[in-house]
Amino acid sequence: MKKLTIGEASFKKAVSTHQIVLETFAKQIENTELTSEERDVFSDKMVEEAEKITELYLQ
Repeated sequence: MKKLTIGEASFKKAVSTHQIVLETFAKQIENTELTSEERDVFSDKMVEEAEKITELYLQ
């Protein structure tokens, strides 16, 4: 897979977007009506988003 080079502004916007997604998932996990399985799904999604942020920093 070919890596794209992004500018600083695009980088900051991408990281910010992923952080918003992480915050949204964190709020969902706090929902007391969720089952433990549903919380696990959100937790897994949070890990995926964090990995995407890490990938941006490694470019």
